[in-house]
Amino acid sequence: MNRALKIVLGMMVASSAVAVLSCEAIVSDTVPGFKCVGASAEACPPGQYCKGVGCTACETKDICDHYDNDCNGKIDDGDNLCGSPPAACIDGKCVANPCDFNDGGISCSNTQHCDSVTHTCVNNQQVGIGNACKADSECLSPFYCADASVLGANVLPTNATAMCTEDCCSSMDCQNNFVCYSPGSGGHYCVDPLKIGRGTVGNEAAGVTESVATRCRSGLTQNGRCMDVCCSNSNCTNGTQCGYGKLNNHDTWICETGGGSGGDGAFCTGNGDCSDQICSNWNCYGNCCTSNAGTPCTGSYACVYAKINSSPDLVPLCLQPSQGGGGIGTPCTANANCTSNYCYDDIAKQQQYCSDVCCTDTDCGGGTFVCRPAPQVLRCVKK
Repeated sequence: MNRALKIVLGMMVASSAVAVLSCEAIVSDTVPGFKCVGASAEACPPGQYCKGVGCTACETKDICDHYDNDCNGKIDDGDNLCGSPPAACIDGKCVANPCDFNDGGISCSNTQHCDSVTHTCVNNQQVGIGNACKADSECLSPFYCADASVLGANVLPTNATAMCTEDCCSSMDCQNNFVCYSPGSGGHYCVDPLKIGRGTVGNEAAGVTESVATRCRSGLTQNGRCMDVCCSNSNCTNGTQCGYGKLNNHDTWICETGGGSGGDGAFCTGNGDCSDQICSNWNCYGNCCTSNAGTPCTGSYACVYAKINSSPDLVPLCLQPSQGGGGIGTPCTANANCTSNYCYDDIAKQQQYCSDVCCTDTDCGGGTFVCRPAPQVLRCVKK
């Protein structure tokens, strides 16, 4: 009996909505076990702070949101906020501490402007995919700026802290001969193939019988076929399907052979019984990009980010029964209000609304919502 995929689902914090899976137990990832009000530090366990609607994990930076984000006992103190240089930028002016509203600051230089999201001075010139950046506004459309916590430091340009990229389902989605890469942060992103140990790329799709990697659009072969990441079976050809596997040493969804017919929640005795090759606690769990979309999540399952076995990598997985009925963009005050089991606290827009896991902008329904790292995992957020 093949029971290799061990899934332990433990406690998570509402801000990240990340689950850890296990054969031994499956418990809702929408706990938190601690309630709190305001910004009281005493109301939360060590390693967490009070964020109004509940306790959440301490962060590395303190932002001007009236909470003690970095858990240092001081609210909006700016100790870890600005760094040097550049300083923060508010209303077009650089200030030493944006939490000090008496600091008038100085205007950005003629070659820079104030980015409305990051509140920093960024270069006026926009650059394309693979180039260094500090904010989304520095990247040509449809690219955006993602840092090492999203992409991994190994794919960034030399001495850069972030670069322009875009999300993707397969390498066919990427421009300028870039390839689709899963760094373990839950999403797939377009990166330079040379940065991940691949050479030049061709145009053959995932699943095509091939022994020469440079003929494949992904620049990669495995088991005599072109190999690539995927979001669904539509990204795979020649008898392959989108199932759980490893690529570049990261857990992800790949175009592979094998797998049974069992969908989400189907009874199974081994991974081979399940269409997406994950069997745990006698149930199949499947690949997903959104919650309750009919495909791939079925019934009342919600799509969440999860860890499999002892791996640190995140994958989107149809895992939990949905709690609420609120779709993307519906105002919310708790995770239980949302079909996705996730109420997003959009600090930049000072709003709380139901968000969802996503693979590309299409999963967010278009309009005012796009698929972006928020902050490390892909979520549907307002533009």
